[in-house]
Parts: sequence; structure tokens; C-alpha cells
Amino acid sequence: MKPRSRSLLILSTTLLVGMLLGALVHARFFDKRVKRMHRLSTPEGFVESYIRTIEPTSPEQEQAVREVVTVVASEVSASIKANKEEIGRRMEAMAKQLGPLLDEEQQARLQERRERHQQRR
Repeated sequence: MKPRSRSLLILSTTLLVGMLLGALVHARFFDKRVKRMHRLSTPEGFVESYIRTIEPTSPEQEQAVREVVTVVASEVSASIKANKEEIGRRMEAMAKQLGPLLDEEQQARLQERRERHQQRR
């Protein structure tokens, strides 16, 4: 093998390995972030997140903090649920308004998008 070909092969391989490792590391961090966001979306995860942040100095303080944060967690959870429902209603109304403006193919794409969104919920 010529030195130039060998150099190109080594550089190309290094580039591909670097891209692969970069993609894997990125996916790992993204997955971790998504899990953290999901944890915060539950009342229990919300409470635990704040307890970890505050680091209570005694069991009594932890209990007092937990009581306050638990009440707020329930309120935040209810607010998130209400907002999701309102957004769903608005999206449904938008789809009805768009219906007469779209051809069959466009309506099918819009319906597919709505179904994908429903599956993620």
C-alpha cells in the first residue's frame, strides 16, 4: 500500500471512529437529560429534585421542606395536566379549521402527525 493511501485510510478511519464516539456520547447525554425532564414531570420526582437541591440539614427540616414542596408539586402537576389538555383542544380546533383548506394528502400527513403526538403522550 502506498504511504499516501495508507495515510488517507488512517485519517478516514480516525474520522469515522471520532464521529461514532461523538454520536454515542451525544445520545447518552440526551437520554440522560430526557430522563431527568421526565422525572421532574412527576410530583415525586419534583419533590426529590428539590430535596436533593436543598440538602436539608436535619430530618425535621427535611420533613418541613418535603411538606411544602409536595403541596406545590401537586399544584404544578395539575397545572401541567390542564395546560396539556388545553393545548390538545386548541390543536384539535386548528385541525378542524385546516380541514377545508387541505387536500387529501396534506390531511393524511396532518393526521399522521397528530397520531404520532398522541402515541408520545
